[in-house]
Amino acid sequence: MKRFRHKTYHALAALGLAVLSTIGFGLPTACGAPATAAHPDSILEARAAKDQFIFDEAGLFSDSNIQSWEERSAQYSAQYGIGIYIVTTPSLEGIDPRDWTIDFFHRHELGIGAEASGEILMICPESRDMHIGGQGLGEQAFTNYGVDELLSALKEPLGDDDWNGGGDLFLEMSGEYLEQWEAGTPYDTDHKRPLKMTATSTLVGVGAAAGGGAAAGGGVMSMMKKKHNTLRLQAGAKHYVVPGSAEITAANEVLSHSYITTRTIESDDDSGSGSSYSSGGWTGGSSKF
Repeated sequence: MKRFRHKTYHALAALGLAVLSTIGFGLPTACGAPATAAHPDSILEARAAKDQFIFDEAGLFSDSNIQSWEERSAQYSAQYGIGIYIVTTPSLEGIDPRDWTIDFFHRHELGIGAEASGEILMICPESRDMHIGGQGLGEQAFTNYGVDELLSALKEPLGDDDWNGGGDLFLEMSGEYLEQWEAGTPYDTDHKRPLKMTATSTLVGVGAAAGGGAAAGGGVMSMMKKKHNTLRLQAGAKHYVVPGSAEITAANEVLSHSYITTRTIESDDDSGSGSSYSSGGWTGGSSKF
């Protein structure tokens, strides 16, 4: 009886091991290594990194702005097929801003589609450098002229350490550029970006109009005054000599010299910006802010 029970236990144990081995529940595989599978979370993280558009490595932006910018950039990429990116870095470590940006773009495999089309803004607060560049369709939407316009516009907010304002302005203008490119009229030297009406420009316009009106009115008053003033500059020297004080040898002697003092005003244009084409298919420009 005991021998029968012993055989029964062995049979049941063998059957259990066979079942567990079949489903792979915690048992080694045929090659002796445990069975493994990719964790779902790691797959999602990898996918999220591929779709990332804002890389704030210097910690300049607010979380709320980063979230809204990610959504806006994702919309741009879906609508136009051109990825719009922003990266900040605490230091360039002595690397040229353009080279650093290109390396970052390629190392992170940025860009949309077969041409990896995209445009990126790099900001380094330590060296006060920025670079804007791109490739693929990004080169068509962001021409050299367009890049220079962006660099010039970004100097004011970034120069004042308004990082959130600079990022928002870049994305706003990028949307404008993409819209013009899709319409077949990208901003370039033959299709320049129109000036935006702002409070400052309005005040300047009012001031210019007032100045022009004052100048015109002054001109009219000057003409009226001349009509009533009969005094005129005389060429003959005899008209400027008190009678009896000097001897004039000829009545037709004239004043021969006049003196004008001038001062050259030096131009304070040290922007340091400039665009360049790359044989590697990268159009971009760098500037200080």
